[in-house]
Amino acid sequence: MEWQTDKRLGTVFGVGILVAVVLFDAGVLLYLRLRPIDGLTFFGGLAILLTLPAIAIVAYWLIGLRRSGYALDRNHLTIYWGPIRHVVPMRLIDQIVPGEEVSPRIRFSGGRWPGLWIGHGDVPEIGLTLFNATTPPAQMLFVITDMAAYAISPIDREGFLEAFNTRKAMGPTQEVAQASLRPAFFDWPLWGDRLARGLFAGAAILCLGLFAFVCLKYPELPARIPFHFDANGVPDRFGGPADAFILPVIGLLVFWLNAIVAVPVYRRERVPAYLLWGGAALTQMLVWVAAVTLLV
Repeated sequence: MEWQTDKRLGTVFGVGILVAVVLFDAGVLLYLRLRPIDGLTFFGGLAILLTLPAIAIVAYWLIGLRRSGYALDRNHLTIYWGPIRHVVPMRLIDQIVPGEEVSPRIRFSGGRWPGLWIGHGDVPEIGLTLFNATTPPAQMLFVITDMAAYAISPIDREGFLEAFNTRKAMGPTQEVAQASLRPAFFDWPLWGDRLARGLFAGAAILCLGLFAFVCLKYPELPARIPFHFDANGVPDRFGGPADAFILPVIGLLVFWLNAIVAVPVYRRERVPAYLLWGGAALTQMLVWVAAVTLLV
């Protein structure tokens, strides 16, 4: 039997957050376009860059919200939230506690705005709780097992409780294991590899730093900049100040190419992936040398 969540309020607020962030980015871009290039250009671009992960996370939570719901039968309760599934065997459910009987002092971590609670928290007198709900805690139902609790919010709470009690009394027809299922992407060992994260972060910092350096130097650059020298050391190719961004762009392209290629390589063999990420960092250093030589 399927039970729906009330998705309206959470969807409105989630879309509102996305629109606000996009408008912020558009405003920053317009402001930067109307002023000369300098250090503020870099920090404005960095602000936009930092909003991209936020947009991705909010969009992911919204997709999960739109595909949220619960399924209940004699054997198990299944909690759906986007690609995530929590399977809770009926035999392991000790009780379901209405939210109004639970303390509001919840230490919560995850996504939260009006109409959305997705994450985990420590609930007084209950303990570790996984939240997949769309209402305030006082309107949730807390499904309690020995291993963890689950906070849910079916629209028809009374109907859900009645259906649960009926199926619980009937008893299960088969054994079901308690499990939380999610895409394998979340469990890649790459995310816990400190060396991989360090190489990636080092290359990223060098790449961003070069963009900052060029932006800071830009107001001081002459109208003609030598970019190539002949065998006698005489400049034979010149460019304008805007051409100085060719160097950090080259570094950026190499960084992303190596970073993307290294991910599937890492899943088969780690050392070549480390070499790719390390090569990206080395390339940033070489581009840095070229930029300092030409622009200082």
